[in-house]
Amino acid sequence: MYKQLDDAAYTDFRKALLAKGHTELRREFLQAAQSNEQFSAYVRTEHKIGTEGEDDLPMLDERFSEEEYKQPPIDTEERIFKPWASIPPKVACRPAFWAEAPLQHIENGNIQATFLAAGASTAIDGSDRLSSAISEGNEKEIEECVRSILRRMGGLPEARGNISTYVNCPFACAWWRMRWATEVHENTSVPVVNILKLFSLKQEYWENLVRFVVSRNSVLGDQNVRDALIWFLTEKLQTDTTQAILRANNLRALCRILGIRCAWQELGALEILELKNIVDEEVRQMISVSSG
Repeated sequence: MYKQLDDAAYTDFRKALLAKGHTELRREFLQAAQSNEQFSAYVRTEHKIGTEGEDDLPMLDERFSEEEYKQPPIDTEERIFKPWASIPPKVACRPAFWAEAPLQHIENGNIQATFLAAGASTAIDGSDRLSSAISEGNEKEIEECVRSILRRMGGLPEARGNISTYVNCPFACAWWRMRWATEVHENTSVPVVNILKLFSLKQEYWENLVRFVVSRNSVLGDQNVRDALIWFLTEKLQTDTTQAILRANNLRALCRILGIRCAWQELGALEILELKNIVDEEVRQMISVSSG
């Protein structure tokens, strides 16, 4: 098994940082994040968060800029996935696994600990945000900065549920996008780069797709159904980027409709082309109703 942070210890660590009245602990955490060495020591030594598993995750052989780590472009996502393609999906959904990955790359100098604190805007880098939160920030600003770091390390399920790892952690997000894109390509021959363009259309779009795939008992948990939907959406993106189905609210509606249809039709038993035609049929009806 690949190394990951001790799950129970790391979960307790996150909960402690989020607990009310722990402002001083949060300040210590942010101060440690200003230095690679201090951040590693704070997590591994001071808070005694050990590791589980024996196999080392292959190190990525490049140094990331802050923006490239925070929002990896498509070619970087491909480079992230390639040496990690053999990671089992049951491991790749764990916050403790993905939290170990950036820690190793921080210790190796491939990324800076300050990157984890970067703001959503490119104008706010992690180093400045940390300095501001520590010296001038109120309790809310300090907590928001802590949450940013935890989200980027491995996800924050306490706040956002199990989708956080897929959406908020850059390494995990890149891995899952490439994993699904590769599966769709193998099932349909659609170019991987076209699928990745769909996934990177908007953060909200990717988040909604993830939400319906990983939710309990989701119809999109079936690979053929998921691949058919992604195939259909990728084709729409190639022909017209303004189509209604490429808006996040319509994607949510479509996923709900497919879930309802699954109650009376076994979608997972159908061939992928049949499934794609069903998606097309449902979209046409949905758009017709909404425009009428």
